Amino acid sequence: MQVTLILTCAGKGTRAKLGKNKLLAELDGKTCLERTLEKFTESGLIDRYIVTASEEDFVTVSGLVGNRAEVVLGGDTRTRSVKNALEKVNEGIVLIHDGARPFVTKKIVSDCIESVKLYGSAITALPSRDTVIRAEDGRVTEYIGKEGVYSVQTPQGFRAEDIKAAYSLIGDREFPDDGSVYYKYVARPHVTEGSAANVKLTYKEDFGFYPHSSNFNSVCAGFRAAPRPVFPAVPSPDAPSPDTPSPDTPSPDAPSPAEPSFLESSSDAPLPDERLSACRFGTGFDCHQLTKNRSLILGGIIIPHDKGLVGHSDADVLTHAVMDAILSAAALRDIGYHFSDKNPEYENISSMILFARVLDMIKEKGFELFSVSATVMAEKPKLSPFIPQITENIARAAGIPCDRVGIGATTTEGLGFVGREEGICVHATAVLTTRKHSKSESRR
Repeated sequence: MQVTLILTCAGKGTRAKLGKNKLLAELDGKTCLERTLEKFTESGLIDRYIVTASEEDFVTVSGLVGNRAEVVLGGDTRTRSVKNALEKVNEGIVLIHDGARPFVTKKIVSDCIESVKLYGSAITALPSRDTVIRAEDGRVTEYIGKEGVYSVQTPQGFRAEDIKAAYSLIGDREFPDDGSVYYKYVARPHVTEGSAANVKLTYKEDFGFYPHSSNFNSVCAGFRAAPRPVFPAVPSPDAPSPDTPSPDTPSPDAPSPAEPSFLESSSDAPLPDERLSACRFGTGFDCHQLTKNRSLILGGIIIPHDKGLVGHSDADVLTHAVMDAILSAAALRDIGYHFSDKNPEYENISSMILFARVLDMIKEKGFELFSVSATVMAEKPKLSPFIPQITENIARAAGIPCDRVGIGATTTEGLGFVGREEGICVHATAVLTTRKHSKSESRR
């Protein structure tokens, strides 16, 4: 699968007050842009490079990157620049990185790529080291805290078709980063571990922290001493096979094993009771009539067939049943209540967009989706060849591993309206979990 890097370099960098684009400022004999680009070329993990540049800097940037990258004219904002660059991408994996982050490591890049392969997305981030607040007019308006609060970095990675589809829906809206676009229009992105040293050079004094300076080394030493958070596992492409035997007795110098992440995929790992306070179970059921001249969509995947399902939305009966199961587990009624077929807003809408909204609803109520299971009842077409793709798509949209999504298909042996090929039915179940609240959350 081809991996394309989009390096955003079309900004002005006015906060740095260097009198020019900060990416053209030198860091130990080379520009910041060149230093950042080199980190990716030296990793050997990228197949294609696209660099955005402003009209003012286009010639200079083109000269710096040479034949290593294609230079694309950026827009007035980062959102517009990325949208322009995505028009040059058709397939594979896309990583999007700020040109002003020259300290990215090969591990960060590798983890990002592997996360996209496993989960469909990757947002590089670190838990906040400090308590975060909101303020207005010099006064605190909200204490957000630091538990569950992350600082977002780059690179951010996605499947090309997903992030292109998301950006095609933004209209004239602006977003702080690419993950927020993906979050709004596709699904909740997956988080991978960044580095405190992976800073974005923003102000003039930041340029004194380049690795050859003592300032940078002393600062990074402090970063490395900070406690490391637990992140969902992203297997390294160089990691040994799961069948490789491990030593019976670990080395006394080996670090203690990290607590399993709540989202870490392991059928044998117990649920961490200190982070899990309850489970909720729900069921959902839906039927739709088959008709000519409609696409057959199941789990967000178009299935080749001479008939499709009738509905106000895209009539994705599988996703509808799964959504109803999730809402049932959270005691939040059903999709007909939330997304009425009398509302023109939902006419022909993708059910995967509604699925993302359902996940937001349960999150607001303090729940998180742990697993889903569904059985599709259809006489035709034969669905078994499409089940892996459907499973992957639902898992990606839900932000959970594929082994927590169980999709099956059956016929009714010619009985009933399903057997007569008049419609398709789906029965689904969902498991939700609730997390214990921190003391700061309990006080709100």
